[in-house]
Amino acid sequence: MPFYYGGCPTSSDISHARESRQGRNAWVAIGVCCLVLLTALCMLSELHVGSNKRFVHLLQRLKSSGLWGDMSISTLLVAWILFLLPTTMFELTVAYLLGMWRAVLINVTGKTIGAGLSFLIGRTFVKARVMQRLDKEPMWSTMLTVDVKQQVLLLFLLRAAYIPSALKNYGPGVVPGLSAFHFLWVTFVVNIPYSVLWAWWGHMARSLGALDAPPAHPLSSAAVTAFAGGCTL
Repeated sequence: MPFYYGGCPTSSDISHARESRQGRNAWVAIGVCCLVLLTALCMLSELHVGSNKRFVHLLQRLKSSGLWGDMSISTLLVAWILFLLPTTMFELTVAYLLGMWRAVLINVTGKTIGAGLSFLIGRTFVKARVMQRLDKEPMWSTMLTVDVKQQVLLLFLLRAAYIPSALKNYGPGVVPGLSAFHFLWVTFVVNIPYSVLWAWWGHMARSLGALDAPPAHPLSSAAVTAFAGGCTL
């Protein structure tokens, strides 16, 4: 905390410090987003729009690259989320090619980071546009009037609901009092059961193509379904 020679900090000092901190966060978000988008463009440079075979081929190449390949796939998923693209088929494809638990780790990491960057962008650069879009949404009107604890509970419901990802990721950034920590924590917790469920489905699709191969994970189908469904409920 900075030292103020005139005694206690004034309201203008506090406001200036807050604006300065938000400015630094904004530049950090810009830098990370640029890095993510540049990496994604490099990986997609060999692909043609709508070419599913080339996309699968890219994931297969990254699969054999170990940790760096997993990080690259997560980065690609982050860019996918920033562009507001649906992630379900992406997660299913990753699980089909890489296996269940490896896909869960990649998908949860990518979705959480992508949502966090969207939150910062919504809070700093497109706040007016997001607020204009959410003016007629009753749930957002409620979140603006309740305390932080109730905001977090409503955020759990929002993250679990089947609504456009733009509302889930960019929308909470305009809610005053909702910190980035609370948003990331809720996002991470809610992402886990969904990613487990999509990864299981992707892995089961792979198993159907090789019925004579033993399951790649020790848990039974019923156990995985109960875990994902219980966490979602």
